[in-house]
Parts: sequence; C-alpha cells; structure tokens
Amino acid sequence: MTVHASELMRKLSKKIDQRRSIQLSADDLDYFVASGAWDALCKSVLEYQRNQCQERSAQNRSTSAEITNSIDDQTARTLRSSGTTTRPDANVVLADVQAMFGKAARR
Repeated sequence: MTVHASELMRKLSKKIDQRRSIQLSADDLDYFVASGAWDALCKSVLEYQRNQCQERSAQNRSTSAEITNSIDDQTARTLRSSGTTTRPDANVVLADVQAMFGKAARR
C-alpha cells in the first residue's frame, strides 16, 4: 500500500471541512480496511440500527392498546391505551352521533 495514514487523514479532513464529497482510490480503501476503520464503521452502524430497533420497540409498547378487564364490571372488555384519559360522557356522545347518522342513512 502506498497510502499513508497522514495522507488519507489530510484528504478526509479537508473534504469534511469543505463539506464536499470525496473519491477514494483503491489504495485509500485498502488502507481504510487494513487500519480497522471499516470495522469501526460497521460496529457504529450496527449499534445505530440496534438503537433504532429498541426505540421503535419501546414506542410501540408505549402506544399500543391492550385489552383489559373493566374494574366496574369484570365481564365487560375495555381498551386501555397508555397516555390517554377517558371522559365519562364520551361514549354517550359517540352513541348519539352514531344513532343520528344511522337514522339519517336509513331515510
């Protein structure tokens, strides 16, 4: 390999500072892999992907609705979603709206 670490570092640093793309030669890539930089990059990507999966999983667990037994009536089934509060008269309003549209659709 004819590429030296300082030479590759200088090229990369310059392009990073300029926010420009860079074209690496075959020797640059060989050095990149031989130096362990490729392994470090792969490890970083794997860690990033693992964190993304864990965050999605945690988010799905915190927002998914689960069926639980009602406290008032053990035979009734209710949906409970974390982070929401129920209003006692919401079901009454919903029933009224459904009845109103149900009657209007039959006419």
